[in-house]
Amino acid sequence: MRTTLVLGQARGVILLAAQQAELDIAQYAPAMIKKTVAGAGGAKKYQVGAMVAQLLRLKSAPEAVRRR
Repeated sequence: MRTTLVLGQARGVILLAAQQAELDIAQYAPAMIKKTVAGAGGAKKYQVGAMVAQLLRLKSAPEAVRRR
């Protein structure tokens, strides 16, 4: 429950900053993002991480993905 609260606060700050900077804001379902990045809406975190690394030409997946 605490994590949800902290993430909600962080999201609120990010949305406020984007609005104040007059940036367009779009929201997408997690499955849509996974399908776009990894080719399947049910892709696992490691699969999405591997594709992100490949698309961004990184040597390895982002740290948060590798820990799990």
